Amino acid sequence: MCIICRNEYSKNIKELNCSGCPNVTEIPNIPGLKRLDCGHCQNLTKISNIEGLEKLDCWGCLNLLEIPNIPSLKKLCCLDCPKIVRIPHMEGLKRLHFGICMFHGEECLIREVPNISTLRMLSFGGKLVTKIPNIKGLKRLMFNDCPNLTEIPHIRGLKILRFSRCPNITEIPHIEGLKELMYEDCPITEIPHIEGLKVLDCIDSLNITKIPKIIGLRELSCEGCPKLTEIPNIAGLKELYCRDCPNLVYISNIRGLKILWCDGCRNLIDIPNIRSLRDIECRKCPWLNIHGKNSYFKGNLEKLIRIQKWSKIWVLQGRKLQRMIPSLRAIFYSPGCRGSSISQKEFDESEKKLNF
Repeated sequence: MCIICRNEYSKNIKELNCSGCPNVTEIPNIPGLKRLDCGHCQNLTKISNIEGLEKLDCWGCLNLLEIPNIPSLKKLCCLDCPKIVRIPHMEGLKRLHFGICMFHGEECLIREVPNISTLRMLSFGGKLVTKIPNIKGLKRLMFNDCPNLTEIPHIRGLKILRFSRCPNITEIPHIEGLKELMYEDCPITEIPHIEGLKVLDCIDSLNITKIPKIIGLRELSCEGCPKLTEIPNIAGLKELYCRDCPNLVYISNIRGLKILWCDGCRNLIDIPNIRSLRDIECRKCPWLNIHGKNSYFKGNLEKLIRIQKWSKIWVLQGRKLQRMIPSLRAIFYSPGCRGSSISQKEFDESEKKLNF
């Protein structure tokens, strides 16, 4: 039993945590309380209108019937509250999370995203949501599993945009000043060229054929894009994750790139000579050209084959490897793992050609 059930809390308490209590059914009105965590109280049905409350976390309260209208509230998290049907309009709220986690199998009954001008961060999900209001001042927008959502508003000043599994979102607005764009499993056909973008994540984009050449982009993740054939030369890029792109055949020589993961790119035939690379993963790339025009990388792969002939480990890193392959601190090349027999055959044939 929690201190609410035992009635042992102080009248001057500022922060209360009764999360996970199976016995609490109601949160009383506690004057002066600022922060309340009553998450995962599965028999909780009511939270009193606590004047002055600033933070409320009621995540996973399966039987909670409504969210109280508390004007002083700054942060509200009511994820996995399947009986909540609306979020009250609380002018002053800055952070809002609502929706249902996909593995719970429940439905979110909230239909409307409140248009609260003070919101700075909004995260939600739900099959009944059909529209996102254009909230001036919003900095972070995240949503997922919204099959009836058809468009993203052009929100000036937005810095972070993340969304996933929204089958009717086909376009991304050109939002100047956006710093991070991440989406997954959505039928987007074109990625906008947004100057100043630092992170671009377009995982499982079945219709994307081209990555925009955004100068200053630092991290690009385009894993699982079957129509992508090449990675352009993006000045300033430091991290590139392009695994499982079956038709990718070309990666530009990106000066300054430090991380390259291209596992499962079965038509990739060459790795560019990028001296700044510190981390490479190229498993399940059966046609990787180790005898091509790039004699520099050919030499490194030859050294790697010699190392792996005597060492049975997958990841090789540290001072010893750095002495043998001066330009690289780590190489991850495990052609035989996870059943990639074709790549293993290519690896074995290459070993024979080197007359070991």
